[in-house]
Amino acid sequence: TSTMYSIWQIAIVHLNQKTYVQGVVIQGDGKLPEGGNIRRILRVYRMAPASQLNLIFHANGVEINFQTNKQGGFEFECDHLEDDHFSISHQGEKLPVVQHETYPLHFHLDDHHKYVISDIDDTILYSHSPHALKRIFTALLVGPDRRRPIRSTHHLLKSLENKGYCTVYLSKSESNLLPNLTHYMVKNGLPKSLMFLTPFLRGSQLLNARKDPDHKIKRIRFLMDQTQGKVVLIGDDGQKDMEIYTQACREYGDRIEKVYIYQTIRTLSRRKRSQWQQLLDTGVNAEYYREYQP
Repeated sequence: TSTMYSIWQIAIVHLNQKTYVQGVVIQGDGKLPEGGNIRRILRVYRMAPASQLNLIFHANGVEINFQTNKQGGFEFECDHLEDDHFSISHQGEKLPVVQHETYPLHFHLDDHHKYVISDIDDTILYSHSPHALKRIFTALLVGPDRRRPIRSTHHLLKSLENKGYCTVYLSKSESNLLPNLTHYMVKNGLPKSLMFLTPFLRGSQLLNARKDPDHKIKRIRFLMDQTQGKVVLIGDDGQKDMEIYTQACREYGDRIEKVYIYQTIRTLSRRKRSQWQQLLDTGVNAEYYREYQP
């Protein structure tokens, strides 16, 4: 019996002169059990990525041959696609799309001139990212309906969306967590926007996941180079956001309108104060903010 494959994640990003396609293909149908966050998360990390799989992308009468990487991921650019119809096939069989049905697959960045690039974990919702075990147990035991929101960032994102800003989410969360993250965004009325996540993981890799340390700065550079107009950066002080955003400000300072950093701890260490000062020294307008008190 031939193996079944499914599109776990796909984002078709429309830019000014071209279209960028990225996603993840897995083995199996990718269906998750109804109810029960623990069962769903365990299922997600037992799935296997479709490694080194030859596929064909069909759109606008064009066929593009590509191959997934070891983590089942793929990304490529093509001429600007005029409509939203596409399919991906393997040996003549069209692959079903698993991705959350209420979350878009197409993102028209070419329709905007103002952008927000926002972190997710410990910026939009509490994830305890600096602590691997605590992060895993939070994802396992606390479903998206019960995750604690960071209201100040929710308020900020919704306010910027109302002013015409196009949001892009940038996270070091692995793409396994896409269903929980998209569910959270939809439930909380946050912008249903493009997500750049890190590669799909097997459960055995969770505690020793070697993620690309340059994941965020690479994606920021991509977005800055492919768009025009002002950009707002939103992150937190729990991990590397301040250092990454400082680097972005040094490279693209004339385009960065403001940087917002969410304060995750009550008292700032000498190291955090030094990182904050380095960010301010770039000359970009920056704000250190705490939890929103209505």
